[in-house]
Amino acid sequence: MRAVRILLVILSGGCLFDAGGAVPESVSILLNAVHMKKTLLFSSRSLLTAALFFCAASVVSCQKEETAGAAPSCAAIRLTAEPAEFVRTKSETDVAYASRFVEGDAIGLFAVIRSDAETQAYPAASGNYIQNAKFVRQADGSWREEGSKSYYMEQGQVMDLYAYYPYAENADPTALVYDASVAEADFMTARTAGFSERDGEIRLVFRHKLALAEAFVADADKLTDYAVTVQNVRTKAVFSLAAAAQDAEMQSVDAKTASVAMTRCGHAFRAYLPAQEIAEDKALLKVGGNGFAAFDYTHPGKTSLAAGQVRKLLVTPAFANPELLPNCYVVSPGETLYIPVCKAFGVWEKNEVRAGAGTGMLGAMGARVVWEDVRYLLNDDQITVLGSGSKAVIQVRTTPRTCGNAVLALEIGGEIRWSWHLWITDYDPNAPEAQKSKNGRTFMDRNLGAMNAEYGNIDALGLQYQWGRKDPVPCPAKWEDIATRPVWNGVGVKVGFSTKANSAVIRDNLVASINDPLALIKAVGVPYDWYSTVKNQGENRWNAADGSKTEFDPCPRGWRVPVSGFGTLSPWYNCVTAGIPWLNGVIWEDLGYWPSTAIAYVAGAVMSFFLNRHFTFHSQEKLGRSAVKFAVNVAVCYVVGYGLAKVLVPIPQQPHAVPVIWVERLSKLVGMGLYTVLNYFGQRFFAFRKGT
Repeated sequence: MRAVRILLVILSGGCLFDAGGAVPESVSILLNAVHMKKTLLFSSRSLLTAALFFCAASVVSCQKEETAGAAPSCAAIRLTAEPAEFVRTKSETDVAYASRFVEGDAIGLFAVIRSDAETQAYPAASGNYIQNAKFVRQADGSWREEGSKSYYMEQGQVMDLYAYYPYAENADPTALVYDASVAEADFMTARTAGFSERDGEIRLVFRHKLALAEAFVADADKLTDYAVTVQNVRTKAVFSLAAAAQDAEMQSVDAKTASVAMTRCGHAFRAYLPAQEIAEDKALLKVGGNGFAAFDYTHPGKTSLAAGQVRKLLVTPAFANPELLPNCYVVSPGETLYIPVCKAFGVWEKNEVRAGAGTGMLGAMGARVVWEDVRYLLNDDQITVLGSGSKAVIQVRTTPRTCGNAVLALEIGGEIRWSWHLWITDYDPNAPEAQKSKNGRTFMDRNLGAMNAEYGNIDALGLQYQWGRKDPVPCPAKWEDIATRPVWNGVGVKVGFSTKANSAVIRDNLVASINDPLALIKAVGVPYDWYSTVKNQGENRWNAADGSKTEFDPCPRGWRVPVSGFGTLSPWYNCVTAGIPWLNGVIWEDLGYWPSTAIAYVAGAVMSFFLNRHFTFHSQEKLGRSAVKFAVNVAVCYVVGYGLAKVLVPIPQQPHAVPVIWVERLSKLVGMGLYTVLNYFGQRFFAFRKGT
């Protein structure tokens, strides 16, 4: 019997901003219904209640939106919060931006009484009817004014109100100064003109007066540590609430430039800056971290920063060895990941897959899901290619609260040129509690792709790999079997794996392994290796001779497949869980043990028929009749023998009680013995009963 084998290995081991000059908030001040000559506008101890959706304007943070508390019944003034003209602006990354206030934020309020009811009045440096009244956001979502004054309106009076954020003591409404190099907040203003006591409600609409610079560093997954600084920018600006129009409030921008450390928000780095134009020859960002020297990023062409707008900057580090970037990314559900495609270009240029400079890397670029083990884990519309050529990145927006595994492919000219395994899980392999130490090495506490580390749990099995290939095969469907689970593509259609024969040319096998992650490459003869038809080739496909990881290593950043060894030299020497050795590989036979055994027995039975008929039992029965009886006997003995073995040696309910592989081996041994005994008596008393 020539068994066709494929070696599979199980490896263990918001800071939200309104991006379009939108009106994010309406702030309503409700007047007390006091029918007197004078109407109380509000008193010093009035509470302001809000449900304002501001992105932590005080600290560029990423916090969950909160629901406002109920307005106190005794409040003289209420601030309600429904976003007026609420706009969700989509950028090229398809991320929605919105704004909200958080606890501790403070706004300043100015009010001017009109001398002429028809003519708008603007605040002066001092002497305004309401002079820089301070309101502070409380933990319950309400707003409380600091101070001890009460404000009244005469019947028939008309008032104009102006507000700004963040609050500053002794603020001059005609010269509000913002300096991004020292500030930690956004800057916003609001105004309501022509308010009278008959209106009953004051609406203050806050608008963003700054630009939001947002940088994304490709490959900045949660296992990396970057620091980004925006440099050579003008940071200081002066605003006036006395401007005739709200859009004209910025008076000047200081020509002096400085640097601003950007604040990390998810996978983005953000900084609030005055509106300005940046020349094309300016090094706009400095990026450092992740073990490489800091480098400057210069945006191609002029860079425009507009008030109320988001300016996105996508930075791809100049990796010294892009081909050694990881083939697996660990990402939490709901996070956005940026994968640099320079990995693919680096491999095709430097590895033996190269067929000539640039071959196969020209054409339209796209990305899609090859397979996923949870249906609709990722849809193709959650994947976007940003940029072009080797500097492009693949943006992946993962689904919240959904874990699983997926293989994502880069296509160029309609053909897969590289693919990555996305391990979407809350598991952090870098956490000390998620690791094991053995033989002087540190292992993950679970297999690659596993959803937990509970021995015997189906979700602890992890993924399977052909030795030396970067792309996994789905998890087994059952603990005691290696048949794979069903998988789907990025539009929810079930897909399956195929097999293809290997080539005598190693390069062809490498290219095939890249172009088709859904194909299992097999050999029909010794050495039964997908990589080569010659023995002792490719032992270092996952790790080089010096132990370092290669471009085909399937592990995430900071991890690698251990260098193999025998006996005490094995990295898995004496590694056990619940008394069971850690298995680092299994043999997947295309037909499985039982069909393969049946074929082998049938093949052997042909020779057995003639030998036993003529020499063992000297049967004189007609050839055709005895052949039919012999065939019936073999079939019955095989089914009965191995069927009884399955019953007599059942799989234990607790997989850790006895290793499943030893239970299967015992079952096969018992079946072989029963078949042999039954076959002998079947041939003697049935198939060859008429002997000499």
